[in-house]
Amino acid sequence: MDRLQDRLKLIIQAETDPSDQLEDLGLKTGLSVDRWRTFWRGTTFATCELIEAAAITWPQYAFWLSTGLTDPERGHVAPKTYVEAFPVRRGVAMLGATEEWRYLLELRRRGIAGYARPSNGRRKVRDPAEAASELEAAWLAFVRGTMELDEDSAPEIFIAEIDGTFAALHAQRVREERERLAGWAHLRADLQAAFRRKPAPECAAGAECPAEGASDQAEDGPEYWGS
Repeated sequence: MDRLQDRLKLIIQAETDPSDQLEDLGLKTGLSVDRWRTFWRGTTFATCELIEAAAITWPQYAFWLSTGLTDPERGHVAPKTYVEAFPVRRGVAMLGATEEWRYLLELRRRGIAGYARPSNGRRKVRDPAEAASELEAAWLAFVRGTMELDEDSAPEIFIAEIDGTFAALHAQRVREERERLAGWAHLRADLQAAFRRKPAPECAAGAECPAEGASDQAEDGPEYWGS
């Protein structure tokens, strides 16, 4: 699917009840059925509002929806209605990643009210061991760590990072990512090994034979393995 509106329709087909598709879509996204109907019938193109609603409702498809690409090892997949085409895999959704994104979207919707804020703001970083409370110690460690990573140390991000539910969901996501990355690393290593074992092609009758030594290229695999 080369067009965003086509990809959006595939998401709708995969995630809504086909017997009452538009009503189900309106309930799940919070947008009116009329807005979806004009898009579904081809009267209008996908608006920013429709795209955002779909991405928030199904965050595991957001990257694919906007780019046409997936990153399955990190949870960015395409819906089951997508027919795999070179070079994009559909992927298998990762529960940890999807739930983490949904929780962060919910935190963004709720806002920061009600959370305890670190007391020292952006004053000079001291040793966490000298902090007056556990919250301040955690804040100081956060500031020091983000400085080393060349990241901003915004109090709002710190509050999200120490949220217990987010921490549990993120830990689950990391475990799933590691398992998926390891699995694909083994698969790709096996593919490269298979190419190294591949014998030189035989010359068919009347066909031009490869030059002597040409089969040596198989030792390093095809060009897309980095040879």
